[in-house]
Amino acid sequence: MTAPASHPDDQKSPVIAIRADGNPVLASGHLRRCLCIAQELEKAGAEVIFCLADDESRGMLTDMSPEAARDARVLYSDFRKPFSEIPALSAFLKDRQADLLLVDHYHIDDLYLEKLRSSLPGIRLCVIDDFTDTGRPADLIINYVLPGRSRYVPLRPQFRDIRMPLREEVRRVFVSTGGSDPYGMREILVDRIAGALPGAEIAIPQRVDRMAAFMADCDLAVTAGGTTVYELCATGVPTILFTMADNQQSLARGLAEVIPNAGDVRKGSDRIRTTERIIGWLTHMTEDPAARRALSEKERSVTDGHGAERIAEEILALSGFTR
Repeated sequence: MTAPASHPDDQKSPVIAIRADGNPVLASGHLRRCLCIAQELEKAGAEVIFCLADDESRGMLTDMSPEAARDARVLYSDFRKPFSEIPALSAFLKDRQADLLLVDHYHIDDLYLEKLRSSLPGIRLCVIDDFTDTGRPADLIINYVLPGRSRYVPLRPQFRDIRMPLREEVRRVFVSTGGSDPYGMREILVDRIAGALPGAEIAIPQRVDRMAAFMADCDLAVTAGGTTVYELCATGVPTILFTMADNQQSLARGLAEVIPNAGDVRKGSDRIRTTERIIGWLTHMTEDPAARRALSEKERSVTDGHGAERIAEEILALSGFTR
């Protein structure tokens, strides 16, 4: 990525490595949130290097940031079995004199971290974990889906100062199934929403650069659990979520006091019930502008969009860098 800014005290700029992947199985969320953090680290003067399993992950990172992908290290490993990559990763981190490794990967377990730490005793380890904030062999664990932790949600800067206008009429419904759609929910939702709200446009994000503005032009939202939920909260779009992965259920529990959860869609019978709840909620919210306004205000209290900055500050402090 970009060369680190010079520091007035000539302090050595920290070298931060990020181990994450993205592909049709993992989707893009890990890379996207790490990229948000990387950009804040670079603003503060750090050098940031992405470490990826394969060219598929590099391709996905290229779509988000060609600059970050160009400087990334590809380990040519199996993202499902990353343990074998430790010698190559250790050698690379040692060669680059990395101060800290940020890990955001569901397939990297405690044994991996312990082995890496034993081969690089001087490196700091930071883990993004959507399930726990204790017990990992790491110096810092980041879990922003826990209740009260949403101030650490790493969102793009475009979500810091944008708010949707509250309209009396619902004319546009945002629909997202995340980076992957293993249960065909997009087609199901588009068909059912078109039948229930024939006067509303269905807005499906696909390669949208100005996502915050795209969301702010919508009146209601249906989305799978993920970072998109927090983006919608920052924008204030009244939202209902559904889940199709364990980490999405953790997010739904963390936001249970704010965002309605229609249910999980991994089982066929649950998929039908969840879809019915979504349509019922959309119909109700369409008819009740006051309810939409109340939910929008609650959502805006979830995050201010500065979570990536806060995470970067924690990482820099852990790596011994003072600003």
